[in-house]
Amino acid sequence: EGATRSTVEGAIYKAEIQAAEKAGRIRVVPCDTMQPVDTFWDLGYADRVSIWAAQRTPFEIRILRYFEGDHQAIDYYLREMQTWGYVFGTCFLPWDGGTISLGTGKSIEEIMRAKGFKTRVLRQMSIADGINATRTIFPQLFFDAKLCADGLQYLRRYQWGPLTNLGVARREPLHDDASHPADALRTLAVGIKEPERKKEAQKQQPQRGSAWS
Repeated sequence: EGATRSTVEGAIYKAEIQAAEKAGRIRVVPCDTMQPVDTFWDLGYADRVSIWAAQRTPFEIRILRYFEGDHQAIDYYLREMQTWGYVFGTCFLPWDGGTISLGTGKSIEEIMRAKGFKTRVLRQMSIADGINATRTIFPQLFFDAKLCADGLQYLRRYQWGPLTNLGVARREPLHDDASHPADALRTLAVGIKEPERKKEAQKQQPQRGSAWS
């Protein structure tokens, strides 16, 4: 009806982004200089490296900025981060951040730790589970409209792959330039939810040394 579409038809996070727009969660998001900023990554060399920077509070996840690059060594991104003026907390990496590179003999995790960055590699999770985790936390996300503009544009275009020859819907996302920012956001969702799972698992473990031992 003459209005600009904020997301493409079939976008995976269409409903979530529209809800964020309606609720005013895409706006100026200030950085609390007294709190650390975590970063959440999707890694690649030939492909794009994507990074979301965010601060967490008990009720909100404030996404301060999005940054990307390609065909750059890890030092390029670490130098860029140091220009942002944040006090950094943890750099959350996907599972392949712990994989040894044949070229360097070290993992990205090892390189970043050697540079003084606190780093954590997450366990591997299916894409579908990661998308569900992202949808779960989306109501808590506040995006800085200016510094996250590029990342949001990618999220608006992140969509499922085309129908098969038999007309059946695919349950794998289309792999294109929108995949990397979306994968980095999945790193955020999984990184935030993993500690909750660990605590729950600890609660369910039998207590040692009780009268029933």
